[in-house]
Amino acid sequence: RAAGYWSSTLSVKRARSPLRAEYQREQCREFGFGFQGHMLRATGTVTCGKVSMPTCGPHHLTIPDKYLKKTTICQSHCPDKITALSHLIGLNGLCESCTDVQGG
Repeated sequence: RAAGYWSSTLSVKRARSPLRAEYQREQCREFGFGFQGHMLRATGTVTCGKVSMPTCGPHHLTIPDKYLKKTTICQSHCPDKITALSHLIGLNGLCESCTDVQGG
C-alpha cells in the first residue's frame, strides 16, 4: 500500500529499456566563434579526447562496462584554430580521428 502511494506521488514510470550510465568525459572542447571570451556562435559539437570509467557512491565503486552508454572519443591532429574552423563549416571529421568506445 505504501509503495503504491509513493509510486503515484512521485509519478514512477516503468523503464522501457535498460538504464545506462555515461563515461566520465575528459579533455573536452566545444567549438564555436567568439570574441574576447564571449561565444558568438557555438556549433553544438563537443569533442572529448579521453574517457574514464564512472564511479558510484561514497566508496567510488566502478560501474561495469555493460551498464554504460556507447560514446565517441576524438583526437585532433590540426592546430586548434583549424579544428574550430572545420567544425564551424560542418566538416567535423576533417581534423579529428574518432574512435567509438563500446558500452553495454
